[in-house]
Amino acid sequence: MTIMEYRAWITVPGLPLAAEDRWGPLIRHLEREYDEYGPILGWEPEGSHIVLSMDARSEAIAARDLFHAVVESLRASGLEELYPTHVEIEPVRADAFASAAA
Repeated sequence: MTIMEYRAWITVPGLPLAAEDRWGPLIRHLEREYDEYGPILGWEPEGSHIVLSMDARSEAIAARDLFHAVVESLRASGLEELYPTHVEIEPVRADAFASAAA
């Protein structure tokens, strides 16, 4: 089976941008413990979302591992009352970052 890179957008409602004292420890934990996934925290109307990516043999394996990283980080950051409600995952095309001049 081929290894591919997958990117996940994991939605966590109840974590507003204005609550930096709550999401600050979360992103610090993700960056410390799951830096290899390149965590990015952002916000949409439906809630905060965490973007992570990893190499895996299947989309299901990537979804499982990235979801676990978010759940574990919520718990470790004292946010165990929050949980992901939506996971969107897609393969990252090898040419996604190719130069326009190429």
